[in-house]
Amino acid sequence: MRPERAASSGATRAAVVVALLVPAALLIGLGGRGALFGAVLGLVHLLAARTGGRFAAGPIVQAAAGVLAGAAGVGAFVGVSRASGHSPAFGLLVCVGLSTIAGSRLWFRVGRAGLAVTLGFGLVALMGLARSTDRWSFGVAVAGYLFAAILANLLADPATPPLSRDRRGALAPLALALGIAAVVLAGLGWTLPEAEPAVSRALRPLLAGADEASRSGFGHGDVRLGHLTEILNSDEVALRVEGEGVAYLRGQVYVDYLNGLWHARDMKRSAAAVVMGRRLVLGAGATTARVAIESEPEVGRVLFAPYEALEISDAPDDSSVDAFGVVNVHADQATDRHRYVVGLGADARRRNVAAPLPDRDLQLPVHAEARLRAIASAWTRGVEGDAARIEALRARLAGDFAYSLTPPRVPGGDEPVLHFLDAARAGHCEYFASALALLSRAVGVPARFVSGFRVYEYNAVGGYYVVRQRDAHAWTEVWLDGAWRTVDATPSGALDAERPPVLGGFGARWDQVKRWLVRSWERLANLSALELATGLTAAAALTLFWLWVRRRQQSRAALPSAEGPFAALARLEAHLASTRRLERPPHRPLGAFAADLRASALPVAADLVEACDRALYGRGDPGTVERAVDQYVSGPPEVSS
Repeated sequence: MRPERAASSGATRAAVVVALLVPAALLIGLGGRGALFGAVLGLVHLLAARTGGRFAAGPIVQAAAGVLAGAAGVGAFVGVSRASGHSPAFGLLVCVGLSTIAGSRLWFRVGRAGLAVTLGFGLVALMGLARSTDRWSFGVAVAGYLFAAILANLLADPATPPLSRDRRGALAPLALALGIAAVVLAGLGWTLPEAEPAVSRALRPLLAGADEASRSGFGHGDVRLGHLTEILNSDEVALRVEGEGVAYLRGQVYVDYLNGLWHARDMKRSAAAVVMGRRLVLGAGATTARVAIESEPEVGRVLFAPYEALEISDAPDDSSVDAFGVVNVHADQATDRHRYVVGLGADARRRNVAAPLPDRDLQLPVHAEARLRAIASAWTRGVEGDAARIEALRARLAGDFAYSLTPPRVPGGDEPVLHFLDAARAGHCEYFASALALLSRAVGVPARFVSGFRVYEYNAVGGYYVVRQRDAHAWTEVWLDGAWRTVDATPSGALDAERPPVLGGFGARWDQVKRWLVRSWERLANLSALELATGLTAAAALTLFWLWVRRRQQSRAALPSAEGPFAALARLEAHLASTRRLERPPHRPLGAFAADLRASALPVAADLVEACDRALYGRGDPGTVERAVDQYVSGPPEVSS
């Protein structure tokens, strides 16, 4: 009988852990909450592997422990998500929950059936990230997971020594595993991404509350005044900019305002925008400078660019430009990392942006119109010309009002902008931009509210600008001299005093290292099918070659060069140990060892051990025994009867 190999052996468990670390690594790559839970799940898998499956329990106990562990993981993930103001997608919940269940199973002793269940949980957990990461990195992750899972099944096969010569013992399970994996991947890959958006929308009110949409305005969606304090206190990197001459990165543009809410109405694609492959033409004339911009995932559905942008190269597929001149990416790519090049012009009038709409760009809230016109008239009394009136309004806001990340609470029923102008007289950029937009309309100048980022912090080591979430900013665009002009009423001194303009030392080097790691990961994630197949084939070939060389070296080291019955017995024992995993303990008599071999259906080997035993005591011809052993060792393996 061949020695049985448990599914919880060290090599098998190591391969299982490698497979389960794949979805954990993808979670870490998502950043933020994903990094936290990816690291925790990875630590759980590694600690569970160290137990070696010490605990024996029935399937009911294992199932109960898995359900409790999965519920705890999902509950903790939802708690962290709600505390940070984010709504976890359905796929992330699937990944965290099932990865936790799979990790909990590593604490128990499992057979081959339990091994398949554990790897199945991990596979479904990996599929949960299908919509949360780009398709190339997901494809690489699936290939790595399947490689580790198949290796674990082979190592758990008692017919695999590591590589079985018995095709019935290795090739059939391997083909079955590949077939099941292909069917599962095809089914889940089609159903789970299609189901996720609907489930996420249904869960959003329970997970993140009703204000989630109002927090996304800097990349897409509505902006409600006072709801961006969390973003303005975040140090997370949003974009990186290579090049000079960029102060503002323009994002969403808003026209409709009502009671503290700027509504992002979907605009039709601009007829003046020319899309040529992945190059977007945004205006007329030649470019005078170029800047390269990298956006981190989940910045939003907007490609941030200066108002002076005349073209964008390397834009994502299916990008579009609306009548406000805002570049929108497809919804499926909203959470991707983008890298694009912006060509800048010198004259704002060259930019293709829709002219003012009198019924909208001059609109004022009905219940606040009289008060806004009175304030605007008082602040611009005696000032002639639209440009001069706008400057008077801007100077009054920037000089007489204070910048604050914690503006006073607006009493119920009060108009937020009027409360800012009459009572609070303090707020952050949203209030200044909103006040200037409405006051500009009150003096007859069309104006719009714009959200985006300020470009401020320079990385002296890497030679690029770092734009963080806290650099999220709002300003006003007003119609002057036949073109839209950027006017910022927020006190610049308060903004500039928040942090140093140059990032140096360890912080600059660490940001550069993170950038390099991201680019390296992207290069690996974007490997073509041919490159991936070549790499996996080469890795498999090198592994097989190394195993073959190692076995040859071990066999040669075990064969003594001396002659006689002792040398023949040593060669025979080394051969049985390397090919059959059968070793004779030092205290085991040769007769008893021969009986063990007969019980293992190896009668020829048993006869040779008995012949060596007789020759050692002078009851046989040593030469005949040596020739028989040499013939057995160098010949084909004995077929078990």
